[in-house]
Amino acid sequence: MKSRILFIVLVFFSLSLYAQSTESAENQNPSVETNEEVLNMLEAMGEPEEERSFASSKQNTDGIGLSLGGSFEGNGYTTEGLVPAFGFSIGKDIFEKMGIGFKMNFTTNTSIEYDDGSTSDAHTIEILGAGRYYLFSPSGNTHSGLFGEADVGCAVISIKESDETKTAFVLGAAAGWKFSGKHLYCEPYVRLGYPFMFGLGISAGLKF
Repeated sequence: MKSRILFIVLVFFSLSLYAQSTESAENQNPSVETNEEVLNMLEAMGEPEEERSFASSKQNTDGIGLSLGGSFEGNGYTTEGLVPAFGFSIGKDIFEKMGIGFKMNFTTNTSIEYDDGSTSDAHTIEILGAGRYYLFSPSGNTHSGLFGEADVGCAVISIKESDETKTAFVLGAAAGWKFSGKHLYCEPYVRLGYPFMFGLGISAGLKF
């Protein structure tokens, strides 16, 4: 029940943030025209193409490009469908349209299946490094919109019955959409990989 309530709160938060970012984009139309005028003036003055490109990308940078947030998802660390997971992440925008980050995910009620067909309940902690590339942004912000992501790291699996701990290599790929406001962000996502098979969730947090 608590997982469902948290999921509903995160969905409501994402819709509110989307409305805020849409209104913000409408109010910023005059500044876009001003930016185009500045770039045209630089071109007339003979500025190199590389410098004009840097000036354009710099306009889309908010703060220091650092983000801190939490997530809720359902994933496939089980033989019986989706199980709930909670996590947190730290991200940093680098270059144009790229980002890196660190993530930890906590999954309860994980189901481990052995070679003889028997299963055991467990808890799983994922420790992941992430690299991200933004593919498309209708707002013009180079660190928002549609993104693809690669995740690599390890999973620490604690088996309840025997107090045994196992580790597993984690390799995954994710795709999602980042709604970015001035100080807040929200992103629904889907991910695939090993050994969790798949995951579907939403994350939200603060931008600095």
